Amino acid sequence: MRPDGSLYSAHGERKYLTVQERDRFFEEAAKEDLRFLAFCLVLALTGCRVSEALAVTSEHIDADEGCIRFRTLKRRKHQPPKWRSVPVPEQLVHLLFAIGDQPCERLFIWHRSTAWRRVRSIMARASITGPQACPKAFRHYFGVQADAKAIPQPILMRWMGHSKLESSEIYRQAVGSEETLLADRMSWI
Repeated sequence: MRPDGSLYSAHGERKYLTVQERDRFFEEAAKEDLRFLAFCLVLALTGCRVSEALAVTSEHIDADEGCIRFRTLKRRKHQPPKWRSVPVPEQLVHLLFAIGDQPCERLFIWHRSTAWRRVRSIMARASITGPQACPKAFRHYFGVQADAKAIPQPILMRWMGHSKLESSEIYRQAVGSEETLLADRMSWI
């Protein structure tokens, strides 16, 4: 997302998922095949881009460190490739190794548009509508949740593959339960 980007559409609609929407999504995603469920978990638990998730091989999973390495794809042409590691739960590491039986082959074999359509289909089944009914909503969800959990901005910046701190700072715009608690402190009624 550009530094001047926003978590809201031009019409003021939210672009990120709420925890409740995430839960409904994964309730529906659990009905899909295990490989696609794993793909959705990678999106939600790492904040990676769809194309970055599709490029993952079992060689990119570090069981000892408990992380997935992504080649950051949104780079200028003249810049050298940049890799980043994002920590993930141990259960996801085991799941990815269980589905990734060929060391040099991609874990997720779909085309980008197929993955996009399948995620949108699950969003529709989960009654998620609006700008947040797309795979990128998981990237925004990850950023919003990281900010809500007080992950330092430089760490979030690294995990998301941002080259500028301003790109990660947009996730402080979210209005959620934490902001509601802060607003309660201001209440005089």
